[in-house]
Amino acid sequence: MKLHVFVFDKTFKTIQSRGGSINLALLYSHTATSIVQLCFVCGRDEVMLVGSNAQVRIFSFVTQQIR
Repeated sequence: MKLHVFVFDKTFKTIQSRGGSINLALLYSHTATSIVQLCFVCGRDEVMLVGSNAQVRIFSFVTQQIR
């Protein structure tokens, strides 16, 4: 399970990869868990991840940790 981050330029005409992929499997203790939904946290460098086990976690791009 990996997270790839992409960014648009200011004109929204081109998209570029931002860094390498982030291995989320290392952050989850259950290997059978999969991400079923992802939502951006407004105004923050974070995303909300909803797992197949109904757990909600917030992933920070700054610290690369789940809280």
